Amino acid sequence: MTGLRRVVHARYTSTAAMAAHRAAPAAIRAICQPGIPPMTTVWTPYNGTTTCPGGSGGCPIHGPVGDVMPMGVELSAPSRGVLAWAVLRELGRAGVAARVERHVGFARHLAQRARQHPRLELLLEPELSVVCFRYAASDAVNAEILLRLRRTTRSIPSSTVVGGHLAIRPCFINPHIRLADVDALVDHVTTIGDELTGTQSG
Repeated sequence: MTGLRRVVHARYTSTAAMAAHRAAPAAIRAICQPGIPPMTTVWTPYNGTTTCPGGSGGCPIHGPVGDVMPMGVELSAPSRGVLAWAVLRELGRAGVAARVERHVGFARHLAQRARQHPRLELLLEPELSVVCFRYAASDAVNAEILLRLRRTTRSIPSSTVVGGHLAIRPCFINPHIRLADVDALVDHVTTIGDELTGTQSG
C-alpha cells in the first residue's frame, strides 16, 4: 500500500469509527426507549463500551456492542417500525382502532349486500377488511368485470381464486373511502355483469 493510500485508509477508518461512536447512544435510545422514533440505521460503537440506557436483558442490543466496520448502511436492517410509529403518533391508539373498525364494517356491509343480491356470490366470509365475492357467472365474465371496473370506474379491487373460481377481492384500507364508495362497487359489479350476460335488472 502506498503512503497516500495508507493516509486515506486511516482517515476513512477514523472518520467512520468516530461517526459511529457519536451516533450509537442516540440510535440505541431511539430503539430502546419508548416515545422516541426509531432510526433508519443502527450504528454500534467501535470500542464495545456503549450499552443501552435501559440496562441489560430483553433487548437484542443491550449490553456491550461490537465493531462498527461490518455495520455500514448497506448491511443495516430497515426500520420497519417507522410506519407503525408514525401512524400511532398521528392517530393515537383510539384513532387506529376506530379506523380498523370502520374498514371492517365496510367489508361486512359489502358481504351482506352480496348475500342478499340474487346475482352475486359471497365466496368467503370477510376477514378483517377483505371480501371475496363474484358475479354469479363464469370466470371469463368476472375477469371482464374486473377489467371494466379498473378502466371505467373509481373502484379498483384486486382478484384471487377461491375454490377454483375467480373472485373479486376488495380490501378496504384507504382512509378516504366512504360507505357510498362500497355501495358503488357493488352497483358497478352488478351493472357490468348484467350488461355482459344480457340480464335485465329488476
